[in-house]
Amino acid sequence: MTVDYLECLRQQEYLAGLYRLPQAQQFLGALAKEAEKLDDSFIKGSYRLSLQPIYAGHPFFLEQQIVPLIQTAARSLPQSWSLLPELLFKKSGFVWFEKPQPYHKHLLGAFGWVPMHNGIVPGTLHQADTVNVNRGDHILVTYFGYVPGEDKILYPVGLSFIAMESTLDQTVDAVLAQVGPKYSTAYLEMVFFFAAFLSFINQRIVDRRSIPLPRAWRKRRARQGNAPIEIVKAIVLRQQYQQRPATESEAINWRWRWIVSGHWRNQYRPSKKDHFPKWIMPYVKGPGDKPVKPRATPIHLVAR
Repeated sequence: MTVDYLECLRQQEYLAGLYRLPQAQQFLGALAKEAEKLDDSFIKGSYRLSLQPIYAGHPFFLEQQIVPLIQTAARSLPQSWSLLPELLFKKSGFVWFEKPQPYHKHLLGAFGWVPMHNGIVPGTLHQADTVNVNRGDHILVTYFGYVPGEDKILYPVGLSFIAMESTLDQTVDAVLAQVGPKYSTAYLEMVFFFAAFLSFINQRIVDRRSIPLPRAWRKRRARQGNAPIEIVKAIVLRQQYQQRPATESEAINWRWRWIVSGHWRNQYRPSKKDHFPKWIMPYVKGPGDKPVKPRATPIHLVAR
């Protein structure tokens, strides 16, 4: 089955056209008040900010088989994680899920981010007047879910402001201050997913494929005054590497093969002279001619 990677841009253009209509913005405000799907910051007007990734984000297509890996990695983010500028492959992005993702009471269809400087999204007059982000540079992250009863229309179900170069603890504290305890679990879950996503797209376990836009599509965007886009980025899982053969000094007479679980490694970067979290994919270790050792379900004891 052929995957339509350009679906992300098609949906982004549809939503951008939809939410430029005054009726759609009124509908969004009414939905927030009546269904109480959004927190108070949206009701006060920040939903206009939350739509910016639809208007300005570079389109990404996220392959379904990567999503569970990112979710697993997000549950164990290391304390050394930090939102560094080099993690942002694009200054702004709109990421379309190949398949909708269950998220508390919602089905997520996409998420996105845009930069903020002194509380304002560049190129707009939209300011975060309900959240104190007036010091330093931030990024605004929005999560889009399907309108109940619809299979095409997405609307913002949450947004977060993350300070550049903030640590994981600082990010958690900021999110808790922004949304309060009622929404903290749901919001932190998506913030951790976004953090793990940024780590993944900067590693060789994924392949960032460039999907060119047809010439007719590019010309139509130019006529409509839309931002020029030459390619869509498809984030797909890279094929597994072959395990390198053991050297003579490393050779051990193993009786089994076994599965090494996915985990974070605090990888040293010689060019930066620092350490940074790197996700290590699950893999099978041991001689290829040996049976796989059965693995008992582990029991974890957490002492507090």
